[in-house]
Amino acid sequence: MAQACPLRVINADMTYVGKRLVYALLVIFSVLTIVFFLVRLSGDPTSLFVPLSATQAEIEQLRKEIGLDQPVYIQYYRFLKRSVQGDFGLSLRYQQPALDLVIVRLPATLELALVALTFMFVIALPLGILSAVKRNSPVDLFSSGLALFGQSVPGFWLGLVLILIFSVKLPLFPSSGYKGFLSLILPGITLAAFSSSLVARMTRSSLLEVLSSNYITTARSKGLSEWTVILKHSLRNAAIPIVTIIGLQVGPMLSGAIITEQVFGFPGMGRLAVQAVLNRDYPVVQAFVVVAASLITLTNLTVDILYYFLDPRIRHE
Repeated sequence: MAQACPLRVINADMTYVGKRLVYALLVIFSVLTIVFFLVRLSGDPTSLFVPLSATQAEIEQLRKEIGLDQPVYIQYYRFLKRSVQGDFGLSLRYQQPALDLVIVRLPATLELALVALTFMFVIALPLGILSAVKRNSPVDLFSSGLALFGQSVPGFWLGLVLILIFSVKLPLFPSSGYKGFLSLILPGITLAAFSSSLVARMTRSSLLEVLSSNYITTARSKGLSEWTVILKHSLRNAAIPIVTIIGLQVGPMLSGAIITEQVFGFPGMGRLAVQAVLNRDYPVVQAFVVVAASLITLTNLTVDILYYFLDPRIRHE
C-alpha cells in the first residue's frame, strides 16, 4: 500500500492535466469553426484583388484558385483538414503562407505583451499589497484612484497622450515603429494600464479577506514580523484569485495589442490582423485568430495546473 500511494498521486495528476488538455483542444476546435464562418459574413473578397478592368471570367478564375467556388461545407472540411497541418492557405494580399506572416509578427507582439506583464507585476502587485496593508491611508486612496483611472481611460486615448507628452513635448521615446527596447515602453504602459488596475484591485481585496482570518491573528501572536505574515502566510493563501485574474488578462492584452499596435505603428501581429480584416484577407485573419486563441488557451491551461498545486482542495477532489 505504501508503494501504491505515489502511483495514485501521479495518476491523479495526469488525469487532471489530461482533462484540461482535452478541454483546451475542444476550445481550439470551436474557435476554428467560429472564425471560419464569421470571416465569410463580410462577403466575397475576390473583387478586391483583381483590376477594375477584369472580366467576369477572370474573377471566376480567381475565385476557383482560392477555393471560394466550392460549397461552404466543402470549404469548411478543407479548412479543418489543412488547419490540423498548420496550413491556412496563402494570403490573398501578400501571396505568402498566412501562418508564416502571423508567426513572423508574433515575436514583436510577445515582446510587447512581456513588457506589459512586467509593468503589471512591478506596479500592480506592490500597489495592491500596500493598499491592503495600509487600508484607508493616503497610499490606499492613491492606489484606488490610480486603478480607477486605469480601468476608465480608453487605451487609444492614453496612447495618444503618452505620445504627445513623451515623444513630442519631451522627445524621450519613439512615437512609432520598432527601433529597440525604448519603442516598447510607451505601448507597454498603454497595454498594461487596464490589466494592472484589475490586478491591483484584486490583490487588495484578496489580501484584505485573508488578513482578517483567524490563522493570521495566530501568526501575529507568535511574534512574527508583519511582512513575514503578509508575504509568507497571507499572500500565498490569497494567490488563487490573483493568479486567476492575471491569467485572464492574456486575452485582453492580445486584443488590446490590436489597438495599441495601430496607435504606435508597432509591427506586431495585431496590426497585421487589422490590415487583413480591412482587406478581407481570410487566411491571415483565420491564422491570427487561431494563434491568439491557442496562446490564450495555453495560458488558461497553465493557470488550471497552477490551481492544482496552489489549492489542496482541488487535489483532494
